[in-house]
Amino acid sequence: GLNILISYVFLFFNVNGSLIKLWKLYMPGAIHDAINDIKVIANTLRDLYKSGFPVLKEIIQNSDDAGASQLIIGWSDGLSNAEHPLLGDPAVFFINNAPLKPEDVQGIRSIALGSKTDNKEAVGKFGLGMKSLFHLGEVFFFMGNNWRSSAENANVFNPWAGYREQWDIFSEHDKALMESCLTDLTGQLAGNDTFIVWVPLRSQKLMDERGDLS
Repeated sequence: GLNILISYVFLFFNVNGSLIKLWKLYMPGAIHDAINDIKVIANTLRDLYKSGFPVLKEIIQNSDDAGASQLIIGWSDGLSNAEHPLLGDPAVFFINNAPLKPEDVQGIRSIALGSKTDNKEAVGKFGLGMKSLFHLGEVFFFMGNNWRSSAENANVFNPWAGYREQWDIFSEHDKALMESCLTDLTGQLAGNDTFIVWVPLRSQKLMDERGDLS
């Protein structure tokens, strides 16, 4: 079974549909229809998560389906001296001991909402679960322990790409900073694999102060 360690107690509820805002997602050779993408995510968050606190449920389920035997849930005041403008903000994080595979990365970064039927052991295929993180923040970061040898195994999912380009970069400095910050916790995991998800919390006050979404 899956053992869960809650590193810090936290309560954060934000399921008011505030994600509904226009953006354009640019990719080489293709242009996504921003309105349709937003409708898919927003409708899913609003209609399928009508009660309770679904983010924790989805993360726990994803970790279990990925074959993790341990899951750590915690929160941070933010990463001091981070280069990314959102990494200095308060955040929640999730750490498990499942491997991060290339197909997982592709699934995580897909705007589409995949289903678990595609591959029940692939954490990245759980599009619905990962997109539930947009209840909490505007972007999320993910990292596998092998990111130094496989650069694609540490990245930021920024649906505002093309609109908030300063959010696109997860620098080597910030990857090392995040890894160092969580070393004491990742050291508690069994085995050699580590998968980290870091979600800067959405805060209207912080965004108003910085003009993030103006």
